Amino acid sequence: MDDNSSTTTLTRQCNFDFLIMHVVPIQGIKSVVQEEELLTINVQPGWKKGTKIKFEGKGNET
Repeated sequence: MDDNSSTTTLTRQCNFDFLIMHVVPIQGIKSVVQEEELLTINVQPGWKKGTKIKFEGKGNET
């Protein structure tokens, strides 16, 4: 099977850790600070290649 196929599925469970940086406004002043956070994705068997994952509230705040 071609690895670039959109029908490729994962056959085993695994975890991926991602270090993200996001911008958070400072209360009361017109400034922002960058924060780092480690997010873990628990990949499940059967997920298709290219599956998109969203973390609610983990983006840049404005």
